[in-house]
Amino acid sequence: MSKGKKANEHEPATTADPPDGSPTCVLVALPTEKDRVESAARAVEINPQNAPSMAFWGLIGGVLPPGQLAVLTGKKWGAKVDLGVSFMDTTDTTLINRILSHANVWGEDGNIRFRHSQSGGEIRVARQASGYWSYLGIDALSIPSNQPTLNLQSFSMATPESEYRRVVRHEFGHALGFPHEHQRSEIIGLLDFNKTAAEFRRLYGWSAATVREQIFEPLSPGEIQANDPDAMSIMCYQFSGNCTKSGQPIPGGLDLDPADRKFVAVVYPKDVVPPGPPPPPPVDASGKIAFDLSTKTITAPAGWKLTPAAAGEYVEFDLSGIINDRIRGRAAARIKDAIDDADLGGAFLWNGDRVSGVRPPGMEGVDWADFLAFIMAIFEMFSKMK
Repeated sequence: MSKGKKANEHEPATTADPPDGSPTCVLVALPTEKDRVESAARAVEINPQNAPSMAFWGLIGGVLPPGQLAVLTGKKWGAKVDLGVSFMDTTDTTLINRILSHANVWGEDGNIRFRHSQSGGEIRVARQASGYWSYLGIDALSIPSNQPTLNLQSFSMATPESEYRRVVRHEFGHALGFPHEHQRSEIIGLLDFNKTAAEFRRLYGWSAATVREQIFEPLSPGEIQANDPDAMSIMCYQFSGNCTKSGQPIPGGLDLDPADRKFVAVVYPKDVVPPGPPPPPPVDASGKIAFDLSTKTITAPAGWKLTPAAAGEYVEFDLSGIINDRIRGRAAARIKDAIDDADLGGAFLWNGDRVSGVRPPGMEGVDWADFLAFIMAIFEMFSKMK
């Protein structure tokens, strides 16, 4: 694959398969500068965080031509990813569901969903072309709708599960806008170009130019987030010791590692679910909910209880557990004040050491829970006094 393709050619060039029959991945660039500039503009419109950072602009101290600026622009989708995936050469729902189940592993930690679309999906999967390849994130929107954006050569139900984890999750990582991790300058620095070129020519039939583009071309600032280089990432190639300066292999990733999961949770954070009201106290065998003021547990029937009532919730506060008369009186006064402050004076009835009432229909869950929590705090405070 080369950036120097004809302007009307969107199909990526293919590479020879290695002797073991398992092709490696090629990250496909849009073929023309016009395509890249238009995709960069769309990327910033969809997700403003794709634009180069202010720190970068301060570093270069100038204005870049559109073509160079496009290279520096990220390709990630908006904060919530919900993408249709169409399959161009199969209607086998078992195979489709298997592929999507692996793609959606990214959604375990990120706000991501890949769903089957009969046609017109943003991501279009083919299996007939040679190799494993994908366009990067939003670049897929620049590809004609009758052409694939991601290829899984010969994937079938007979393909080993380990390859689904290694390849499908890797390629859909590209579809999310994640480039190759081994193109971080820190990892490139471990590789010897001549040794790597010889190894990839032997295994994959790659030219030196392809090796330089797919491995030794460092990522741009727009493609790097604030995380450390990760040689175990699913997005990192595996390199044998034949490729490195030290002779030590670079393990690469066979599946998402903890750093991948942490990273996707930052880039595509899940929706924050607001906390609900606090859970009610446990119910004892008699059906009453009660606090034991002496032990500060919620197990004994002396205290307070909630039982259903037609107009809402019936609540009863029992101060008899506070033995000291003076302290019990102060607790009663504080509770009366709380009831008056909440404009609930007409809803509660005092009877000796007990106060009971029904939650007013207009006092909804959170307010009611806050009120009861405040009363609980009063109980706890005065139960500590002697």
